[in-house]
Amino acid sequence: MSQFHAISATSLCLASILVIISMFMSYRQELKLEKDIFISALRATIQLFVIGFILAYIFSTESPIFIIGLLGFMAINAASNSSKPANKRNTVVLPQPDGPRIVTNSPLLIVRLKSLIIVLEP
Repeated sequence: MSQFHAISATSLCLASILVIISMFMSYRQELKLEKDIFISALRATIQLFVIGFILAYIFSTESPIFIIGLLGFMAINAASNSSKPANKRNTVVLPQPDGPRIVTNSPLLIVRLKSLIIVLEP
């Protein structure tokens, strides 16, 4: 049972293009996330590669005791992770607003509003 699904070069290029587009958008909008995106994509590729070998080994094993033990480990690990509380962030960092920090009123607008109030009053 050593069949592997071959990934075509076209599929790899399309996936790489999506990563390059996200890096370009980060650069274009000056988010400075290009390095993080690259490292994340590289980590994901390595993790999937390793998990592929581990799964190939697991599926090629014909020992029911090993498979039952592995299923038990996975169930206990999933239960343990789901019972942990979620991480809460204490602070939220918001970007600085664009534009002036002090709102100034236009004198022309104030004059128009005063004249409108005067005209409307009987």
